[in-house]
Amino acid sequence: METLGDQFIEEMRVLSESSGGKKIKQFKQELELAEKRIAEIDSIIMKLFEQNVAGKISDGRFEKMSVTYENEQRELEERRKALKEKIEAEDYKTKNTNQFLETIRKYENVTELNRSMLVELIDSIYVYQAEGTGKERTQKVEINYRFLCESQCGIA
Repeated sequence: METLGDQFIEEMRVLSESSGGKKIKQFKQELELAEKRIAEIDSIIMKLFEQNVAGKISDGRFEKMSVTYENEQRELEERRKALKEKIEAEDYKTKNTNQFLETIRKYENVTELNRSMLVELIDSIYVYQAEGTGKERTQKVEINYRFLCESQCGIA
């Protein structure tokens, strides 16, 4: 029988993988288009060169056209690099989320925290200086969880 905690963890895993998978799929499609265009530009530049050598287009026209295509290709290569980095980052984030979910599964029925649990689950805790007085007094606490990049809980 699946407990409520198991169900929650599985739903979180599915959500994480689904979200990450959609982003990765989109990035891969963009990457494929960029790589296809880079190859097209290589072919175009080769044809331009051949037409220039054959005297079909002038040296000046060849220079203008090749510079334009080379600039586009350089931008596409930068985009390709950025997309590959995004794919890696999204994959890393999904894996870390799954690792975090597996770790918290161990502590599903815990009623009291101990040092080893905190070390395993939490990367850092920041307690900020209190502001205000009396009932208006607030204090920010920031908890950064392990395995969850850029994920934190702020408690005021």
